[in-house]
Amino acid sequence: MEPAAATMLPRALPILLLLAAAVTVSAERAPTLVFILAGQSNMGGRGGATVGNHWDGVVPPECAPSPRTLRLSPTLRWEEAREPLHAGVDAGNVVGVGPGMPFAHALLRSPACPRGAVVGLIPCAQGGTPIANWSRGSEMYDRMVTRARV
Repeated sequence: MEPAAATMLPRALPILLLLAAAVTVSAERAPTLVFILAGQSNMGGRGGATVGNHWDGVVPPECAPSPRTLRLSPTLRWEEAREPLHAGVDAGNVVGVGPGMPFAHALLRSPACPRGAVVGLIPCAQGGTPIANWSRGSEMYDRMVTRARV
């Protein structure tokens, strides 16, 4: 091995190990149970939403983040789920606490839940939409299907 190559290998090794660890972490955090959160404002979450177009930021214990609960972000990437789940998805509305996180926590506590399961939540709700806007072929339906396919 040439001297330059011998010097580069020890420097590159930590970077390669870090990349391998990142791949392992993301593979471990892939959701094993996936649920679509679709509908109107109740699903989008309005808990803590106040007049004046903002959320009070209060997260009840039953809505606390968990490494075993992920959400599909608006950019279609899995990330640790945090309230408000529909931030960046329920466009034009003040979003707050909704039913998604308590559902995920209850599911993970259930004896019927597979050991080591990771819940993936796919926020798709849009407040202020009529039910007709969710019919097959509509914009809301198509957005929901696109997000679910990820």
